[in-house]
Amino acid sequence: MHSFCELKLTDRAVSLVIDKEKHQALAQHDGCYVLKTDLPKDTISKEDIHARYKDLSKVEYAFRTIKTGMLEIRPVYVRKESRTRAHVLVTMLAYMIAQSFARLIKPLNLTHSAAWDYVSQLQTVHLSIPNSTLKAVKKIQSPSCQCKAIFDALALKIPNLSFQPVA
Repeated sequence: MHSFCELKLTDRAVSLVIDKEKHQALAQHDGCYVLKTDLPKDTISKEDIHARYKDLSKVEYAFRTIKTGMLEIRPVYVRKESRTRAHVLVTMLAYMIAQSFARLIKPLNLTHSAAWDYVSQLQTVHLSIPNSTLKAVKKIQSPSCQCKAIFDALALKIPNLSFQPVA
């Protein structure tokens, strides 16, 4: 601010004088940033450098999602290298499934958590009657229209288990 503002003291009154031309000239650079790389100019274009920088935000989002976001995968302490690799593989597969889920439900304008909530409301009722010839009965409760829309977007069919006897 010192480059375009000046404080003046006149008879016990302090006033702030702003040079609007300098302020507007400096405001042209608001929101701008500089990316620096050690790659030679003929190796990569400035557009590619900018695109790779933007890709970093996707990587950071992925790690945030894996650690605390929709997946809520807590640290797992393993000692062997093979188990560490397996844990990383399972975590990355879970992230890929979550990303695919997000891509497929995007046209529904639902948040991830709202979509998970709708899907988790789908329940199966298991009824067992003692001293009966009918051993057990399973039924899927009718899903909400949001749940049906999510299953349609995922190209999944909700099975029809309307009171079918189970051996």
